[in-house]
Amino acid sequence: MANPNERVAALLRGINGGTGVHAALFSGPKGTGKREGAVWLASGVMGESDSKPCGVCPACRRVAEGQHIDVRFIEPEKNLIKVDTIRELINFLNMSAYEGGYRVAIIDGAECMNEQAQNALLKTLEEPGDRVVMLLLTTTPEALLPTVISRCRMVRFTPMSVEACAAELEKRGMTPSRARLLAGLGQGAVGEAERIDKDASYFELRDRVFAALKRLKDTASVLDAANEIGTFGKEDGDTVRPENVVLDILELWARDRMAIQNGGEVFQTDIIADLKASKIDGIKMLKLVMKARVSFRQHVNWTNILETMFFELVNGN
Repeated sequence: MANPNERVAALLRGINGGTGVHAALFSGPKGTGKREGAVWLASGVMGESDSKPCGVCPACRRVAEGQHIDVRFIEPEKNLIKVDTIRELINFLNMSAYEGGYRVAIIDGAECMNEQAQNALLKTLEEPGDRVVMLLLTTTPEALLPTVISRCRMVRFTPMSVEACAAELEKRGMTPSRARLLAGLGQGAVGEAERIDKDASYFELRDRVFAALKRLKDTASVLDAANEIGTFGKEDGDTVRPENVVLDILELWARDRMAIQNGGEVFQTDIIADLKASKIDGIKMLKLVMKARVSFRQHVNWTNILETMFFELVNGN
């Protein structure tokens, strides 16, 4: 089973040797291997072979499949991890392990814990008990309380270069042109590039976002531009939840626009002409996207978020 990260390997050696920390924060952009690293470490703790994690023994397979009785995965529901979920997790960690010797908790999307949930976790992070491992995974560590961060060993995950990512995608069967496009959209993160490739609605939504930005000229155009994006999924009975994807697309566009303004390299080489023609300031756009992310985590109405962001973008303030 391939080692995803040398610092993760060091954590595992310490845990298995009885000298390691038992709470870690894996941070980095989407698709850079945080969850894979967490699964690898959990397999290394629970594995049954001499060369654990081997990836093939029953324990390793159960961890990878999310079926190991002593490993608990927590993920957000509707962009939120509530305090009751964390209290249930703490009760799980306080029980004796059934078979693996350890109990492991993996909180994927830790930034979605509300403040009450984060505070509930503090004591367990500081004193997790014997044979307990806690792994928090996040794309935005700044959304976590400083007291949570200070109780964890930080492990940073970084993307490859776009060229290296494209080469890896080609090895996995993609054509060179498709690999380069997706490597750029994933900003060098193989996992994110593959996720986008499997998302049937991504490119339709991307086109909608770009159409909205072109439509945005002045305050009179704000409602139409917001409607261009805000109605996406409505025709499917609102089963599509594109909000985070929209913000990702807008953020990457803003970063590429900043690169154009400053003579840097862009990720999205297929839209260079549009990026050059735009009058939107990349820095302002990026700040507004970050502000919109905070509003979305606070459950502000999505249409209001879009309208506010676009109004501020063209208002000149």
